[in-house]
Amino acid sequence: FKGITHDFIKKTPKIEKEILRSYMNITPESLVSLSLFITFLTIPISILGIYIFINSNNIIGLILLAIPPLTFLIGINAPKFSISNRKAALEDELPYLIGYISILAGGGITLPFALERMSQNKLLPASAKEAMHMFMQIRLLGMNPISALENMAKYNPHDSFADFIGGYVTTLKSGGDVFNYLLAKLKDAYNYRSIRLKSLIEFTGNLAEAYMGIVVVLGIALLVMFTSQGLIAGSSSFGLSNDSIMQSVMFSSILIPMISVAFIGILHTNQPREPFAYNKAYLLFASLIPLIPAMIFLPDLLDILPINRDMFNILADIFSTLIIVSNILINYIFEPLINLLSSLKILTINIQIDQIADNIAKEITVMADNIRMADKSSLIIPLHIRTAIGLIISVLPASIIEIKHSMQKRAIESRLPHFLRDLAEISKNSVSIEKALQQLTERDYGMLSKHIKVMSAQISWGFPIDKILARFSNATKSWFSKMIAFILLEIMNIGGGRVETLSNLADFVERVNQLEKEKNSSLRLYGIIPYFGAIISILTLIIMLDVFMNPIGDFENRLTISDEDKSLLLTGSIIQAFATGMVAGKMGEGSVAAGFKHALILTIISLISVFIAPLLTDMFSF
Repeated sequence: FKGITHDFIKKTPKIEKEILRSYMNITPESLVSLSLFITFLTIPISILGIYIFINSNNIIGLILLAIPPLTFLIGINAPKFSISNRKAALEDELPYLIGYISILAGGGITLPFALERMSQNKLLPASAKEAMHMFMQIRLLGMNPISALENMAKYNPHDSFADFIGGYVTTLKSGGDVFNYLLAKLKDAYNYRSIRLKSLIEFTGNLAEAYMGIVVVLGIALLVMFTSQGLIAGSSSFGLSNDSIMQSVMFSSILIPMISVAFIGILHTNQPREPFAYNKAYLLFASLIPLIPAMIFLPDLLDILPINRDMFNILADIFSTLIIVSNILINYIFEPLINLLSSLKILTINIQIDQIADNIAKEITVMADNIRMADKSSLIIPLHIRTAIGLIISVLPASIIEIKHSMQKRAIESRLPHFLRDLAEISKNSVSIEKALQQLTERDYGMLSKHIKVMSAQISWGFPIDKILARFSNATKSWFSKMIAFILLEIMNIGGGRVETLSNLADFVERVNQLEKEKNSSLRLYGIIPYFGAIISILTLIIMLDVFMNPIGDFENRLTISDEDKSLLLTGSIIQAFATGMVAGKMGEGSVAAGFKHALILTIISLISVFIAPLLTDMFSF
């Protein structure tokens, strides 16, 4: 491909600079040749597509035909994808990097030395990669540090990062005050973060409106269309066609989860995030996912599993505990919500909470008794209930883990500024950081206090300070706490202006916490919006089925729908509620793991709605 490659590079001169900015270890000629070679290998797929399209007029043929050009475009644009990923990673790390460098600069540490220390730690992986690349040029190519910094700024795709490095070099060459320059840049980073936060809030609001439009408005419109098909027919007794039922179920159980995943992906690319995530909740949920299909196909499993009477009794006892769960949800979520809506004059009818709770308890008791008296051939739990139970069991442990972790993380990070401020004040009296830390054991820092006491005890036992701070980092399970422990260790190891450096660290942590609180308080509202969508969707389905399956006034036409089909429709709505809960977590708290608890709550609410909807129908006199 030598001739084609040479001509292509001449016509696209930017490709060489893009490769340099992407840090891809490949020459332009090799990239183009490799892309052409892989494209050549996909030509048989294109020929197959032509054959399929000519013989069957199938659109799949056109899709296969497009694979070779798409392959070449993806290959040739690989540097752009790498640049985009590099830029996004630096976007999230930049405020922390500038903060780290500014804090160390207060102790007289230069930027190259700070970057070298950073490259030895992976808390900021994108920044560490930039630093490692710079020092590779210094050690292998013999560049001086200033030239290496200029080179880093020249080929860095992130404008703010390049401006930060380039400005430092300019200030250093002109003999300016580097420390004041770094403080000014840190302030700019805070301001930029605030602007980005406002943009994120506006973007999330627009995305929430779009999601509600698809999930609620479009979902209800399709539901009305499907359930109204029989009315148009005009017969005295009619039913939903299998096609209508399957279309509705496919929309709610497949299309809505796919749309939810797409929305989560869009949010993920736009939300600021920490370089590392706490994965225990994800791994736990992934390990329990097989329980969902196991519950869905439970009747088939019962035919092959050796089940005795004791197992039926245990299953019935477990099922009976749902009464306790439903009472907790009604008393602590549903009833306060009803009272709030009534106080705001949004809800003007009197809903009998006790009647709803009694109705749910009776339904669960009947089901538990049926399970207790059943055998393999007669044990039938409706599909929507089996699906809901499978979803609840699979997500409950992960929800508990995530709630515990997020509460601990917030409690520790919110007290870090106070702890560091007190540490700086005590250090002003020429007290070492180790001694100052021991003096702070009697002060109340909430959940952080127990970690301070453990560190104090380890200091008195003679443990190395790096081991002590490493244990603290691992125990808190917080990336930000790890970052602060790393900076604190750097301050102790490097020395120089220790009191001022500690004060700068306290200011930095306080400002970051303030921005995080602003973000959480602003986004929390958008985590509530999907709740309304999920609840409205399932209540609409249940009430419409109840309405259309009964004569309306003098109009005797009504729907006839089997219990199996009704359960199938409800299953789709429960899966939709689960997916909506995952989106609520990502919108409101910026984390998919936070969506576990929202998915759990919405699944339980959907299951409860199945029992209370008939009561609501009677209240509204449908």
